Amino acid sequence: MQKVSARQTGWAVAAVVVAAAVTVGGLIMFFAVAELFVFTALAVTIPLQLRKHPKAFARTCIFLSSGLLVWGVFGLLVGMFLFLPAAVLLLFAALADADNRPGGWWVAASPIAAALALALAFAVPSHSGNEQTFKYAFYANLDSVSRLHDPLFNKRKERLKEFGATNVSFTEKEEGRLMLTVQVPEEFHGQVRHKLEWEIMDISGVVALCYGTYDASQQATCEPERI
Repeated sequence: MQKVSARQTGWAVAAVVVAAAVTVGGLIMFFAVAELFVFTALAVTIPLQLRKHPKAFARTCIFLSSGLLVWGVFGLLVGMFLFLPAAVLLLFAALADADNRPGGWWVAASPIAAALALALAFAVPSHSGNEQTFKYAFYANLDSVSRLHDPLFNKRKERLKEFGATNVSFTEKEEGRLMLTVQVPEEFHGQVRHKLEWEIMDISGVVALCYGTYDASQQATCEPERI
């Protein structure tokens, strides 16, 4: 029975090792989306389950390699680009043995199929129309609209995504003031939430803060308290 060559297996194992290392780092740097790192790393292990089926092994490596490249673009802001080295190693695994290489049509079609699969995954809603989805946000009052032109303020604002924020936006309020709305994932609590809260309070110009459900109209659903 034909089996996957040792060279191909070696490249696939290297991809798994890299993916595991990336996941460990991701759990530290991008804790709010830790499950994405875990599921992506698990996908990288699939080819090793197909070592007794050389063609299936090579085709799976090509498809996953393409998928990781596309995934790196889709998930750029949440660290999925860190899996790109694993994508390259899977490509090497697919092409390392001339006897087991997938056909040219498969190599050409895999990136398109991977892109379509991810696009469909993002397009399909995760909740039925009858379910009510609750999202949450921090609402912070700023002392002046002039903060928008403060380079240090804008730098600190952008850093909020490193602490788990999914979106940061502004709403102009009465008396020339701004409200900063910082959206967070649905599953966001405990120490992780408090770290983001402290980071928001530490931004110059934030004078009041509260935490509540997210309103798409950008109206605060809680009353910011002075800090």
